[in-house]
Amino acid sequence: MHPYLTISTVLTLSFAEAYGTVDAVPLTYNKNIWSLSTEDIAKKFPVYKWQQDGNDYLSSSAEDLEFMGMSIQGLSVHSAPNGTQSIELLIYSPEHNGAISNTKFSHATQVWKQLLDKNTKKVGRRMPSISSEGITDKRTAWEFDDSVAVLSAQVGDSPKQLKLTLLSKSAGTAYLQKETEQKVAGDSAVLKELKGKTSILQGRRYKKQDIEGDPEYFLLYFSASW
Repeated sequence: MHPYLTISTVLTLSFAEAYGTVDAVPLTYNKNIWSLSTEDIAKKFPVYKWQQDGNDYLSSSAEDLEFMGMSIQGLSVHSAPNGTQSIELLIYSPEHNGAISNTKFSHATQVWKQLLDKNTKKVGRRMPSISSEGITDKRTAWEFDDSVAVLSAQVGDSPKQLKLTLLSKSAGTAYLQKETEQKVAGDSAVLKELKGKTSILQGRRYKKQDIEGDPEYFLLYFSASW
């Protein structure tokens, strides 16, 4: 996410360890992280107490993990043939944190978004939501010179998961491109079907008008009279 490991992050790591917490920030600050294998990462960052599952996955068994001063529940690394593909930070899950209300979950998501906006000095871009089997995944993305960060908030009848995934530049670019293509294709199909069928209310009368712009959601109202 950041171009280099600074003295301040080294001090942050030492300070965190002294007080019983392990900060994940130094892992994301390292400019060479995306070219390292999981074996390299395990040797270079032993403080996270990695557990290796095969050659392409690492998970941290360290307790009291934190990121940007906020508690996180898990930290894992996924590799690609030429290095690291993604770093995943689990922020919330019912299994780790217990059940919370949708309102509290929404507030926590907003707090993390604002924290990332502030620390990266970039405003996150809202991505199209994905819905499957009653669960909606609302995502926000930040694009950097060497990586892409995606904050994912998954909600069904109750909150399911909040996580932050850092992707290598190649994986992140492919991810964003795929999302853009799907959004354009989906919107074009909907707008095409609705062309000539929509109206707007002007005063007390409806006036025929096609949808303008690039809306993310559509609220359709049908009426009939006999």
